[in-house]
Amino acid sequence: MPSKKEIYLNPSNTGNEMTTTLMHELGHAQLHSLSGSKTKDLSRPLQELQAQMTSYLVAQNYGIDNREYTVDYIAG
Repeated sequence: MPSKKEIYLNPSNTGNEMTTTLMHELGHAQLHSLSGSKTKDLSRPLQELQAQMTSYLVAQNYGIDNREYTVDYIAG
């Protein structure tokens, strides 16, 4: 909920899903909600691409394999 600056996660997700979803949502929070940020004016598909690539890169840095999910997500 951007207006409240809160992120809610689905409690039925696996630990890996929770972690990578949180990375994705934090990507949105950092890239697309900053006052004066030029990236918040991008189209929704481009914002989703940026957030998912943020999740992918951070996950890879910590040894979490979310490649298959990322490819599927971006393809969708």
